[in-house]
Amino acid sequence: VITWGHNSILGPSTVPASLSGVVAIRAGHSHTVALKQDGSVVDWFSYSYDQGSVPTGLSGVVAIAAGGAHTVALLEPANDFGAVPLGRLRPHTVILANSGNLPLTLSSITLAGPGADQFSLIAPLPTSLAVGASSPLTLRFAPTRPGLLTAQLKITSNDPDTPVFTLDLRGTSTFNLTATKPSSIGSSFTYAPLRLDRQTGLMLQKITFTNTTGVKLEGLKLVLSKVVSGVQIYSSSLGTAPGTYDVIYSNPIAANETLSFDLVYFDPKRRTAASIHPVISAEALLAPEPDSLVVTGTVVPLRSARPTPQGPFLEWNSVPKASYVVEYSNDAGKTWFSAVHRLSTGTTRMFWVDRGQPETKTKPVGVPNKPGGRLYRVKRL
Repeated sequence: VITWGHNSILGPSTVPASLSGVVAIRAGHSHTVALKQDGSVVDWFSYSYDQGSVPTGLSGVVAIAAGGAHTVALLEPANDFGAVPLGRLRPHTVILANSGNLPLTLSSITLAGPGADQFSLIAPLPTSLAVGASSPLTLRFAPTRPGLLTAQLKITSNDPDTPVFTLDLRGTSTFNLTATKPSSIGSSFTYAPLRLDRQTGLMLQKITFTNTTGVKLEGLKLVLSKVVSGVQIYSSSLGTAPGTYDVIYSNPIAANETLSFDLVYFDPKRRTAASIHPVISAEALLAPEPDSLVVTGTVVPLRSARPTPQGPFLEWNSVPKASYVVEYSNDAGKTWFSAVHRLSTGTTRMFWVDRGQPETKTKPVGVPNKPGGRLYRVKRL
């Protein structure tokens, strides 16, 4: 921090010699306040009369403001769990207080929102709170997927003014990788150039991933973006963002284990492999991605189901942008499971190859849709 300007005979505006790690600065009428990276606050004065001092124990400050003779500090919300490594958990206690004028009866507590499964209540909710009474409420954040995760804690009571109290929860998981080309030696996630398989006309892309999280992963989700229009990616589903596709690898991955597998592409326009490279990122999966049960949809006829060196090859007529699911049975049609959640294409013909993982939990057996072989059917959702 550097200052300049008026220095009165009553006192200089010199910056404290030991001041460091400043991320924000605010100037009042006769005092200056600095916010440090660790969430602490430092102030100093240019006149002899006292403007007050930083309160003892003040920490967790995220923003400051200085007035003529006062300073304001904004604290980090108590319901923000901060950044938590994937696979770890962080507990946090908030105080539930009855500041009203009647006893409270608490009837229920629920978690809702897109990240509700990432938060939980450790201790049971108290059944009642007397006037002026308070009770600690301990929550925990245990992320199983990366990024900003949010939810709402809702407490129902007999309060006539606010029968449902809502507390916003948020936390950030810190694991996310972006793939790099093999020239980046030492990266834990690389992809090779696409190569043409002349037997099938498909293009294959080698993915290499090393688990550097320090914990066992139950799988890996690849997110592919900037995919060339018309190109189909086998065993992919539509992603949450427009123009993205998800591919699930559902084998367990031990800490420090390295795995390699191929992504399979089909381009009806037969463009060169060099023109089809998508942008790839990876997200760790800590909970197993089990085969889902039978989903509701309309069964569509298969054009063919035949064996290939890569695995059973299914083909069917499709409607552009419609969603499909492939279901399979290992017990002659008694029990059906879905291999992936959704498949979608921009063309009128759809292909899918069952190579075992990550398409299905187990490897296929026998000739597809023949006695003794794995049975397949396709549904339009």
